[in-house]
Amino acid sequence: MTQAVGKAERTHFPLGVCAASILVTGVGLAFAAGGVRWGVEGGETIGLAWVYANCAMVVMWMVAWPMMRGRDLAWDFAAIILGAIPAMGVASFLAGMTMENIGAMAALQIAVGILACGVMARCEKMAAGTLGILAVVMPVVVYVWTEFFGVSDAGWFWGVPLVAVTRVAHGEVGAGLCWMVGIFLVCGVGMMLLRHRRTTSNQL
Repeated sequence: MTQAVGKAERTHFPLGVCAASILVTGVGLAFAAGGVRWGVEGGETIGLAWVYANCAMVVMWMVAWPMMRGRDLAWDFAAIILGAIPAMGVASFLAGMTMENIGAMAALQIAVGILACGVMARCEKMAAGTLGILAVVMPVVVYVWTEFFGVSDAGWFWGVPLVAVTRVAHGEVGAGLCWMVGIFLVCGVGMMLLRHRRTTSNQL
């Protein structure tokens, strides 16, 4: 019996992406357990497990994912979230996070993920470089800006995912968070829609 013409190709769950998410967020958790400090003085680093795990999640979204993206970004997105659940659960418990903190961080992380998804859908060849700059270079710019200009709370800092995640992990939940979640979502969904429109136009 011959296969039906035009039958949709079966999509497999991206185990590699899921495993990478488990590994990257697990490394963030391990850093907290191992006493690794980044600009932290005194106190137990285990209390920073929530900060480290969520910073690692940003690295997963914006650095690791573009380098190993699969054929279906939606499946990749789901796999990353699924893989991050164990480390995030442990980190939230160790840091004593409330449901409000967890909900705010979940909204921000999903928005960052959708932004990354949109960039990869719209700018396939430049996605890794664009997201890498946003994830790695911009935090350095924020640090230099803070050190040389003495400005520690500029509004545009919220536009840097790693900085925004760090602030929310420390309990800063307010207008800045709402604005950034909205902007990331609009940008990410907008780029995905543009990609879909271009693909549809090419098929006509």
